[in-house]
Amino acid sequence: KIVGVMVTASHNEGADNGSKIVDPDGGMLAADWEKVATDLANAGDIATVEAVLSQISPTPSVAPGLVVVGRDTRVSSPHLAVLVASGVAAAGGSIHDLGIVTTPQVHWTVLRANQQTPAAVPAISKYFQEHAAALQTLLAASDTKPIKVCIDCANGVGAKSVFAMQAVLEASNVAISLSAFNTGGLEPGAAALDPAFLNAGCGAEFVQKSKALPRNYDKALAATDSNSSEATTSQIWASFDGDADRIVMFFHEGSTFSLIDGDKMACLLAKWIAQMLVKANLSLSLGVVQTAYANGSSTLYLKKALAEIGGKWEIACVATGVKYLHHRALDFDVGVYFEANGHGTVLFSDAARSVIAKTAAAEKAG
Repeated sequence: KIVGVMVTASHNEGADNGSKIVDPDGGMLAADWEKVATDLANAGDIATVEAVLSQISPTPSVAPGLVVVGRDTRVSSPHLAVLVASGVAAAGGSIHDLGIVTTPQVHWTVLRANQQTPAAVPAISKYFQEHAAALQTLLAASDTKPIKVCIDCANGVGAKSVFAMQAVLEASNVAISLSAFNTGGLEPGAAALDPAFLNAGCGAEFVQKSKALPRNYDKALAATDSNSSEATTSQIWASFDGDADRIVMFFHEGSTFSLIDGDKMACLLAKWIAQMLVKANLSLSLGVVQTAYANGSSTLYLKKALAEIGGKWEIACVATGVKYLHHRALDFDVGVYFEANGHGTVLFSDAARSVIAKTAAAEKAG
């Protein structure tokens, strides 16, 4: 099986760095491997490293492992990525270098690689094509006017993917367009930006915690307003964090700043999904997973809204941490979870995907 490593310190300042490990299913490192990882990270000498590795070394019959490696734009990231590759090689494995990518792209790459027989790393271009096709299908089911999403990229890796995704959306005639600001100099032909600006006064962490507009918002707004062709287009404003695995949305009217954080996004997504499941007469379980730190008003809202919609639903509460949220969400046909900071997702089980696909095919057949 293929696993992944993303070299990044996420929403932290540019001088920091670290890594995120991706399991074969595209999820985060399993809890029972955390002790091993901690022991290796804290090993003070080669003997200790060898002792830890001896406990987990595969038998000779097991094929050498492949590790997908991605990194962000921090000054230290290329060197740390080389160290990851050296460690993998020392353990008898090999790497596939994705270069500068977002953390979600490493998760996606590992998942899709292991879904093939034999396992094979897909081109990152397929990531954009897959999501563009999904958006096209979604928008085709509703009468939606064009949408423009203006994204504060925290001067991190997200900008590179925003530009790539926009090109695919435009080529696919999808009624969504993307623009980026706080791009860290990743736009084509631009000069590199001082890494100290990473997550500085911008990004999901700043916007969510400060409840304030990110730097350069006024410039981005002016650039958008100057394009008269966008007068009839709905605009959405959002912020990524440094490795683009968090997102919050916001809008600003007059002197009023309004934040759509992870709790609110979970409410919006869960309510819409519940409506779609009932409308399609699908008896699939919907779970919304929160922690004790979730906004209590969001829990009350969800209970009332989902009760009015009907269907099979549950609101679950788990210990703080994305790993706990993700694990519990897997218990449902459709699991929704978001931390207030914008770190979250929607999970569809294989069974749910199969039921939805069969229902859609039957409806299309008439």
